[in-house]
Amino acid sequence: MKVTSLEILRCDAGWRNYHFLKLSTDDGIVGWSEYDEGFGSPGVSAVIERLAGRVVGQDVFDHERIFAELYCFTRPAAGGVVAEGLGAIENALLDTKAKALGVPCYVLLGGKVRDRVRVYWSHCATWRINHPSLYQPAITSLDGVKGLGAEVRERGFTALKTNIFLYEGGKPRGWPGFGVPFLPELNVDKHVLRNLRTHLAAMREGAGPDIDLLLDLNFNAKTEGYIKILKEITDFDMFWVEIDSYNPAALGYIRRQSPHPISSCETLLGLREFLPYFREQAMDVAIIDAVWNGVWQAMKIAARRRGVRGQHRAAQFLRPSRHDDECAFCRRRTESPDHGGRYRSSAVGRGSVHRGAAIRERPSGRPRYAGLGNRPDRGGDPRASPKGARGLAALPAVLSSSRSALTGLARPTFGI
Repeated sequence: MKVTSLEILRCDAGWRNYHFLKLSTDDGIVGWSEYDEGFGSPGVSAVIERLAGRVVGQDVFDHERIFAELYCFTRPAAGGVVAEGLGAIENALLDTKAKALGVPCYVLLGGKVRDRVRVYWSHCATWRINHPSLYQPAITSLDGVKGLGAEVRERGFTALKTNIFLYEGGKPRGWPGFGVPFLPELNVDKHVLRNLRTHLAAMREGAGPDIDLLLDLNFNAKTEGYIKILKEITDFDMFWVEIDSYNPAALGYIRRQSPHPISSCETLLGLREFLPYFREQAMDVAIIDAVWNGVWQAMKIAARRRGVRGQHRAAQFLRPSRHDDECAFCRRRTESPDHGGRYRSSAVGRGSVHRGAAIRERPSGRPRYAGLGNRPDRGGDPRASPKGARGLAALPAVLSSSRSALTGLARPTFGI
């Protein structure tokens, strides 16, 4: 089954566009994936369009080979929007392959592990404060925050995630982290700390004692600022505090000072970027965004996490998302208290293939590779050289290590 075309579709989502990749084949099967170009990633569409010629004509079932070829072609600028483009292509290939086989995509990944996944209300209060004309009812005061907390509980959610807000004249506004407003110094002063406590207290009052609170700090502070925030909210019962940082050593330092579990890595792309954080033991919850990385690559990252010493809590949540009713990733939906049973995960950043998958960290061994020697003619007996003989002698250990690695991957724990 060959790829015949890649087509990008956009739709108006109010304050930004939603983007979808449509992959067509000569058998008439169509695969879909979702990607996001409207939030810090301008140019993903251009990457996909530039790479489409290398995908057309290839076999859908060879998605690993296609990904490897596209990575080789883009290696000088690996990461960033290039990696996100590769993730979108991989996910569309997986959707197509699963449809051709007549199975949900989780079957391609080793099979289903659970029937139900706990969900949380993401961006709780954020959209109603920042985009009041699109998300009703608008929140204009602490009373609105309390009311939303109660709504979370009444709708059947058991957890919510919110952000930092400042209440000026009683009216809330978002604290910067993405340049709106532009305050690049990102200083966390007493005014910010007081307002954060006020916001969390209002959310807790509305939601009640049994709803778990999650706080997403994004890139809103620097190392000392994050530590100030964590100390300020020590007395709050937080399920986790989410922090974005491009410094694994600094994040590890923050985690060791924190009274609350730390989640992170949502903005990382590719195993190479994740490894320093894993080695540093920098987080309790590793968030792997399967939209950005591609689900197949996200599985590899999650499996590699298991090979690093330490036990960490995995995200156990999904959050509502947009899905295609014919999408292979969505054929087995988790029952939902809202949004028609459609969810996306919070870690692997954002669930199903459309928005990530909550992957539990699981250890895996990493085999060492032995050279076989006798490379000049590549057709001779490797035992002809001492180096080749040493390589053959090492093969049993390599194969044993490889079997151990595969055993570790046999039952991946997923949030799809």
